[in-house]
Amino acid sequence: MSTSPKNPETPRAAAAQRPTRADDARPQVRPKPEGWKQPMGPDGRPQLQFAQSARVTQPPKHLADMSLEERIARAKELGYPGFRAKQLSVHYFQHYTSDPSEMTDLPAATREAMVSEFLPPLLTEVRRLRTDDGATIKFLWRLFDGAWWSRC
Repeated sequence: MSTSPKNPETPRAAAAQRPTRADDARPQVRPKPEGWKQPMGPDGRPQLQFAQSARVTQPPKHLADMSLEERIARAKELGYPGFRAKQLSVHYFQHYTSDPSEMTDLPAATREAMVSEFLPPLLTEVRRLRTDDGATIKFLWRLFDGAWWSRC
């Protein structure tokens, strides 16, 4: 079997016969990151990077998070008599209210301040959507840290 220049048997022979171009002689250039450094693993391979969300702060301490003893201690720490914490607890847990105007057994002068200290707003309703028949209600809430939360 004879090989002619027009019909080579091996790919290497075909490559040897291919005409050389000017750009074949140029070295390969690898792209370089601009403005940031890619973290590398111990094996020298790039590591995955994920977007970091802002650190979430802890919510303010709420009346429901404390035991009765802790509520009394907190009231005394804020300069109120200890029994005011129990009155506030009765309104919140038995009367299901956090509206200071309905807490008439608390002194009017300190009512707003006590409610803002013990009952900080953790959720704020932003929007309420109802279906035509009213069977489904969808809420959009803003959390204490500014994040949004939706629930059906």
